[in-house]
Parts: sequence; C-alpha cells; structure tokens
Amino acid sequence: MSEFKKLLEPGYIKNLKIKNRVSMAPMEKQWGDRVGNVTQFYIDYMVERAKNDVAMITMESTFIDPVGRGNIYQLGLWDDSNIPSHKRLTDALHEFGTIAVTELQHAGRNAATYKTGFQPIAPSPIPCEISGGYIPREMSLDDIADITRKYSEAARRAREAGYDMITLHGAHGYILNSFLSPFTNKRTDGYGGSLENRYRFGTEVYQAIRAQVGEECPVGYRITADEFVEGGLTLEDTRAFIKHLEGLGLDYVDVSSGIYESAPMIINTMDFPLGGLLPYAAGMKEVLDIPVIATGRINDMRFAEQALERNEADYVHMVRAFHADPEILTKSRKGEFDDICMCNACNKCIDLMFGDQRVRCALNPSAGREREMALKPAEKKKSVMVVGGGLAGMEAARIAALRGHDVSLYEKEDELGGAIRWSSKGQYREEWGQAARYRIHSVNKAGVAVHLGQEVTLADIKAAKPDVTVLATGTKPFVPPYIPGVDNPVVSDYAKVLLGETKIGVNAVVVGGQNIGLATAEFLTEHGCKCTIVEDGDAIGADLGGIKQMVVLPRIADDANIEVRLNSNIERIGDDWVEVQSKGQSETLKGIDMVVFAWSREIVRQLADEVAADGTLADYCLIGDAVWPREPIDAIYEGAMTGRQI
Repeated sequence: MSEFKKLLEPGYIKNLKIKNRVSMAPMEKQWGDRVGNVTQFYIDYMVERAKNDVAMITMESTFIDPVGRGNIYQLGLWDDSNIPSHKRLTDALHEFGTIAVTELQHAGRNAATYKTGFQPIAPSPIPCEISGGYIPREMSLDDIADITRKYSEAARRAREAGYDMITLHGAHGYILNSFLSPFTNKRTDGYGGSLENRYRFGTEVYQAIRAQVGEECPVGYRITADEFVEGGLTLEDTRAFIKHLEGLGLDYVDVSSGIYESAPMIINTMDFPLGGLLPYAAGMKEVLDIPVIATGRINDMRFAEQALERNEADYVHMVRAFHADPEILTKSRKGEFDDICMCNACNKCIDLMFGDQRVRCALNPSAGREREMALKPAEKKKSVMVVGGGLAGMEAARIAALRGHDVSLYEKEDELGGAIRWSSKGQYREEWGQAARYRIHSVNKAGVAVHLGQEVTLADIKAAKPDVTVLATGTKPFVPPYIPGVDNPVVSDYAKVLLGETKIGVNAVVVGGQNIGLATAEFLTEHGCKCTIVEDGDAIGADLGGIKQMVVLPRIADDANIEVRLNSNIERIGDDWVEVQSKGQSETLKGIDMVVFAWSREIVRQLADEVAADGTLADYCLIGDAVWPREPIDAIYEGAMTGRQI
C-alpha cells in the first residue's frame, strides 16, 4: 500500500541489501537449551515471522561467556558446539530472504550467580540489586583481554553459523555499557575516569570483532542512549561514543535506553506513550551518517511509517508487536488493521523471562508453540455452545469456528469482553481494550453466532442440544456479605466504579491494594476523589510484574490524593464512616462517602455446578476464570486449547 512508502522501501546497511525498513528487535525468551543452543521451537517461532516479510531479525542477547550469561535458557555462542544449531536457524531465515543478526552479549554486573554458577565480573564491584545484588569481581587487565578475545571468537562463530550482521550489545547495563558509564565504572586506570578512557573497552572489543570478521560484514552497536539514573550516561555522552566508533568503521547503531535500575525505560509498559524512545534515535541521527535503528514500544506499522517520514530513524525495531501477531506487517500491507492482534505492552512476556520461565504471550498463545498449535480442520463438524463472552470464551469460540464447527456464543451482558470491560478503564490501562476489540472482531469474522444480553440456564442448554458445551462464566467482584454495614448505600465494588455504574464521591476507602485496588484508586483520583487504600498485606501491588511495580508504585506514592494503609482491614461500615483495624488498633475514618471493594474476585460457577449435578450433558468443559481466577494469559490459552480439542 502507498500508505507504507517509507516502511516498505529497500535499504542498505553497508553493502547488504535490506528488503524493507522493518526489523524484529531482540528479546530473550528462555527457549534455548542449557548451553545456549537453538531449539526447534525457537526456529519455528522465527520462521513464522520471517515468512511474513520481516526484513531483519536480531536474535536475543547471545552470551559469549558462561560467566556472563543473563538467563538460564539464553542463546549462546561461547563454544564451537553452538554453531550447528545456530546454522539451522539462519538457514531457515535465509529461505525467506530475511537478514539474520546476532547480538553478542556479556551480562557483566547484571549476571546472577544462581543462573551462572559464578561470581559476576564488571569494571567495578558495584552490584545490581535488580538481578540479585551479587557483588561482582572487579576485572583485571587480563580479564579485559580475555573477554575481548571471547567477543572476537563469538563473532567468528556467528559468521560460521551464517549470521549476516553482528550487533554488540552495549546497552542495558551489560558489560560494555557498564564500562562506558560513570554510574558503574569507578576505575582509576586507563579504562576508567574520563569519557575517553571509558570508551576504551568498547572500542577494543569492536576493533577485535572487526579484525575477526573483516570489512564486508556489517557490525553495529546497541547503545543505551540515556541511562535515566543520577550520575549515569546521557544522550550527549553516548552520541559522542557512537560518533567515535563511526570513525572507526561502525556500520549501524541500534538505539535503546535504560539499565536494570531504570528498567521501565528499557521495556516500556502500557503506561508509556508509543514511541517514547524515538527522540533518542532522532538525536543519534543528528550527528551520524550511519543507519540508525529505533526501538521502544512501536506496535503499529502506521506509527512506524510516521517515524520514518519524520526522519527519526532509518529502520524500525519491533519485537513485542511481532510476538503478539507474527502477521502484523502482512496484515498492515493489506489494510487489515482490525485483524491484527496488537501488543498492548502488558509485559507478561518480560515478567516470565525475568521470572526464569519460558516466555509466552498473554494475547497470542501460539507464540513459541507454532508447530503444536497450528490450526487443523475439525474431523467432524459439531454444534458448540459457549457460555460466557470473556477472553476464554471468545477464544474458544473463534478457534472452534475457524476449525469448521457451528458455534454459538452467549453473554449475559450487552457486550462481549468479560473482565476486560472494566480492566481497560483508566488513564494507564486503556490498551487492554484492544485485547477485547481484536477478539470481538475475530469472533464475528469467524462466523460465530453471538447472543448478547442472554443469561443461559441449564434448561437453555438442554433445549439447544449442542454437541459440546463450553462454560466460561468467569468471575465477579467479591463483596463480603459478613462485614457489618456492607449493605450500606456507600458500598460498591471495583467493576461498578470502573464501568461508571456508580456515582463517584469525594472521599473513598478502597478495600484491597493489589492490581485491582490500585487501578480502582487511580481511576477514582482521576475523577477528583480522594482515596484511602486499605490493604491487609504488607505491600501493595505484589501481584504486578517487577517492571510494572517500578512504574506504578512510585506513581501511587507521589499521588497526594492516595493514602495507603498496610496490614489493615475493614471491621465495620457506617453511613459516613469506616472502622479500620491495624495491628490490634482500631481507628474510625470519618467523612467517607464511598467504600469500594477491590479485594478479590468470586468464581461464577452456579451453572457449572448445576450441569455437573444434573449429569446428563455428555460433553462439556469448564475453562478460564470459572476454573480459578487467574490472568488473561491463562484464560486465552485455555480458550485456545479448548477450541483446538473439540
């Protein structure tokens, strides 16, 4: 489409032709084996993206030394035995004309002993609390020479494995970054002190790799443009360094930001605007002649096109966008924007990675399971009745319909979406709405017969006589009926508040300080209401991912209209007061005109119990939050598997 004139324009990095300006950025996935080899499902995943016109794919951070591995199942090129599996990967990508890029990395102070079995090494013995607080050993000159050699050897292996380009990972607080940064480099020898001295290690590594691979192979550098920590690197510093490397023959720069101590600036959550890091790429372009690759929460090809039109970058990195929908580029070229499962930056993928789990996608259950979850036509067409139009029910319905079944979906509310109807409300949570919009569109496109405003009974199921019944009745807010005064008119729940079904007061008590409670409190303060959060635990936001906590908790703390009371609970509720207990002491809060329960969710399973007790339905199942209240990733996955198993 002419809409993507810039995005689809071929380009060159050195003498290597790139078929368009779309690049898939690196993201660690915990999909290698324990020694860094590429697995078949890693190849399947990358091929699915390559065959959808991605021009370049940069593999995840690839460790060059076991001491510096960042994750347990990370890819590695530390040994010649790694070469064959990487060669299978690059061969598979080359079949689709995709440029294969490796990103060589040593985690340095970010490495964790429990993952590597070694004490970390770094320019100075400054621990990274985010990765466990292990005190690194300060590198000797022999260590520096040894790591430089290991980078060079890894580059040789990369070329033997068929990689077309080599990126040095000099960002995010890893070893190259930590030498460059005054925040982490306190050395007094020739590798520390002045900016020029702090250049030295990165320069020597680059020169060693260039000598190893020759002038024909494009070599680039991933840079943290700004560390966003006091005393850290700024754009002025990093521009000067990359300009210096450009003078030595560097072929391109990949512009990121942040270190682990400022992790939200590495991987923006939905709390951040799209393309928040583009100014840093643009800042690099102002002083460089080599190609600049931009990154940072770009999830829409139309937005990427605009960035290129504004000359903020030469190429655009997208990774979570391709994680959520491998066909995002091909669908965009056809103008099929409603068919795109758009990444909403929920960061579940990142939470799993940092939690030492295999990375998945909350919205795309096929990510990393491309082979096992390939859709196959149903052997026999069946009538399927799905009760509940939340994420699990919609996914089960659409998958079953795509396989050829005759599917009817029933939802008691006047719209589909389930819990997403309320969880997408509020200034920082709107993008959850995209998850519902995509599946609503997909359900309709798949030919599912949707029945809104109909609460299904056992008699309804028996009358419809479906071959298969799927119960996805979800949850509802839990308001404890046993608290004295709970029937008072001031009492409400999070769903009613977020959906605009209750009048917002001026002074509220929100019961519950986890994700639901924090969302409710922020929504109320956006509407001019002061809030006291009463949380029975010793921390708020404990169910948020680590990076999300780094964003949300300071925002709550800085909000003058939110007070947090930990280790506390509601004892009684009056007309305009609430009795709060904490550590054996009670206090009456007065002038309260709202009490909002955002404490927990209650399973809606009355229908499931009736079906089970009746015992006459031959084929039915219970899925999603109706089994147990969990997260969208679980609901969508169960829906996807159910639709495939019918």
